[in-house]
Parts: sequence; C-alpha cells; structure tokens
Amino acid sequence: MSEKFKLRFEFEKSGRIRFISHLDLLRVMQRVFKRAGVPLWHSEGFNPHPYIAFGQPLSLGHEGLCEIVDTALTEECADPAALCAAINAVAPEGLRMLRAWVPTRPLKEIVYADYETLVFDAAEADIPEMLSRVTGEKCVVLKKSGKKFVELDIIPLIRSVKMEPAAEGVRILSRVACGASKVLNPQYIADGAVGRQGVSARHKRICLLDGEENIFC
Repeated sequence: MSEKFKLRFEFEKSGRIRFISHLDLLRVMQRVFKRAGVPLWHSEGFNPHPYIAFGQPLSLGHEGLCEIVDTALTEECADPAALCAAINAVAPEGLRMLRAWVPTRPLKEIVYADYETLVFDAAEADIPEMLSRVTGEKCVVLKKSGKKFVELDIIPLIRSVKMEPAAEGVRILSRVACGASKVLNPQYIADGAVGRQGVSARHKRICLLDGEENIFC
C-alpha cells in the first residue's frame, strides 16, 4: 500500500451552500480537491476511494465557521497556505479553506460545539421565559427518529446558554454536546426555549471544542 500523509483543513461553509447535505458536501470536496490538483491518497482494492473524514457533520441549513475535514495525500504538503489558496480558487461560493496543518489529535476528541442561533419567532421581552425553559431541571422537545418523533430532554446536552436581543429576534449563544456519542442540534434549543416544535431559526457553528472546552485543532 502506498504511503499516505495526513493533512487537516479548517474550512467555512456559509451562504447558499449551507443547504447541501453532508453527503453532497463530501462529493463537492472530492471534486474541488481534484480540480485544485490535490494529490489525494486513494485506498487500494476493487473500489478505491480518497480518504476524506469530517470532524462532525453539520446539519442541513446550518452554517459553519470552523469546520474540520481530514484528508490523506500521496506526498507531503510543503506549503499548506498555497494549497488552501489553490482549493479556494476553484471552490464554489460559500466554501472556503481557512488553513491546513498536519493533525496531531484524533477527531474523536471533539466533545462540544459553540453555536449562534437567531430565533425569529421571539422578541426581547420573551428572553426571561425562554432562558428559564432551557436552564431548568428538564426541557423536553420532540426529536425526529426515523419516521416517528421521540421525546428528548435537552438539559443534559447543554453545557451553557446565553440569550440577547437581536434586530430580527433573539440571539442564543450555546455550548452543546457535539461528540461521537452525544450530539445536540441547536434547533432543539430554539424549540425548547420557545416551547413548540419547528421554531423559525438560523444556526451558525462558531467553533468545535475538546473535553477541556479548548478549541479543537
């Protein structure tokens, strides 16, 4: 098997491209890397494929400012900044590589994520009641599981939450579980805070963190 050299990218997914699924994002990455001339390492065997692994999938419609994807190359990268520039030159609008480096930590060490959520179905006067709902002993929301909905208590999955008035509604700043076994979609915080399912909101992932709540890199 040919030697591989791992490389980790931090990238931004924003604007209209936030509406493509995780599977489609994987396909986009493969095409962008190919167009940029990135020497991707491929597995051997009957169906060879490039090594591309994301830190934590981003939910459909959510923006991400600090997304992470691991790759493997057939040769060492002498100039990560130049490689990022080459990828950005052929990437679609809204997808932008921020930096690249040789990883020293496994992706499984990602435990938390910080989100900024803009809730449109709320106003400044609603903040005290909204905050009390998501900081109490229990806050149950409906979570879709397959073809049915199940009850989920989101309180154990919330590390911290703050709220502030915004021009278009209420801004929620939250730190939530985002690890391999426990993940909380910030939409459920919006639903729980307002007290009903399907609240109109827009979400942006600000950063990924490890178990010590330090920025993962």
